Amino acid sequence: MNFHGINQVSKSQSVSFNHMKRILVLLLLALFSTSVSAESYIITGQVTYSDNSPVGARDIAIDCTNDQYYCSQYKGISAMTDINGVYTIILEVDSEENNTVVLLSILGEDFPHTIDLGAKEQSPDGRMYQDIKLEQKPSTSAMSFALGCCLLLFGLMGISVLFKTGRMLSTRDGRAYFAGHRPPRRVECLVCNKSIVQHELVKHMMVEHNMEAMEAGESAGLAMRKTWSKE
Repeated sequence: MNFHGINQVSKSQSVSFNHMKRILVLLLLALFSTSVSAESYIITGQVTYSDNSPVGARDIAIDCTNDQYYCSQYKGISAMTDINGVYTIILEVDSEENNTVVLLSILGEDFPHTIDLGAKEQSPDGRMYQDIKLEQKPSTSAMSFALGCCLLLFGLMGISVLFKTGRMLSTRDGRAYFAGHRPPRRVECLVCNKSIVQHELVKHMMVEHNMEAMEAGESAGLAMRKTWSKE
């Protein structure tokens, strides 16, 4: 039996396995180092129209020019402006992508932004600020729609108030209320659970339940505090 040949094959397989293991370790290290080097890059600012009114509730997205290779991985990342036109876009950037130019695209207008990791490190809060002013004015259709919604809302509120007023005036108590007459507040007696007019509660305690003036006053106070907690 050729043991020498078998040993040679075993050694060759061992060397090949060790070589593959080294390659795998190097690949893992490269992958790990790439993921570690990535850092959050935050772009924020306010978007306004040409008349300085805020661009609210609009999508702002990353776009790219053809000569920016590293930009393609960010293309399509978007955020929505708030009611004041403020936006915030977060990118995960590697050191090799420094100085990459991305386009901030909103309502058909593009605004370049150069990724600057050095400036980010010097920023007090680690953010990059870029305000955007569009060339276009607010669309008249959007303004008309907003105005129409406001008028409709006020109209519905007016109709509701008129309906409620008419319903109240159709009753005796409602007419008295509009004339300035308010119904007396009533309080439940803690002893007999009867509903008593508030200003007569102390008298009720003294007459009906034979309480002393001090005790009747304390009991009436407790009853009135219960109504306050309910309100």
